[in-house]
Amino acid sequence: MTVRAASGYSYLEVDRGGQRLWLASTWVDARPGQVVRWGDAATMSNFYSKALNHTFDRVLFVSQVLVATAPPAAAPVAAPRGRVVSITDAGGYSFIEVATNSGSTWLAAPQQPIKSGDPVSWRGGATMRNFASKSLNRTFAEIVFVDGVTVVK
Repeated sequence: MTVRAASGYSYLEVDRGGQRLWLASTWVDARPGQVVRWGDAATMSNFYSKALNHTFDRVLFVSQVLVATAPPAAAPVAAPRGRVVSITDAGGYSFIEVATNSGSTWLAAPQQPIKSGDPVSWRGGATMRNFASKSLNRTFAEIVFVDGVTVVK
C-alpha cells in the first residue's frame, strides 16, 4: 500500500486481489503493509489533485477507511433523503443541490436523469471540502461524491 497525505485527505494505493486501486478519504492513519477496509465509494476518472499535483486515472472517493485492527463500523443507517433544488450536468457528472430536513447539501454523481423537485435518496459517498470543479468553474465549500441518486416515491 502506498499512502499520500494532502490537505487533510489520505490517498491510498491498495492491492485488491492483484488489482491496484487508489482510494481517497478523509485523513486516516494507515501505513504501507497494513490491511484496510473501506466504505461506500464513488469513482472519479481523470481526477486532478491540486494538493498532490497529480492526475489519477481512476480514484475511489470512499466514505471511510478502516485499518483492519480498528473496531467494526457502526450499523448502517437509513439512506439520506431530500428534494432536488437544482441540477447541472457537466463533465459526465450531475451536480445536484438537495434540500434536506437539516438544510441543503450538494451531491456529485455520474450523470443522472432527474429534475428539480424530484424526491431523492442516496447512499454513502465521500465528502470533499473546497472542491474546485473545472467543468463548472466553481468551488463547492462541501460536496458529497456518490455512486448514484435514486428518485423515491
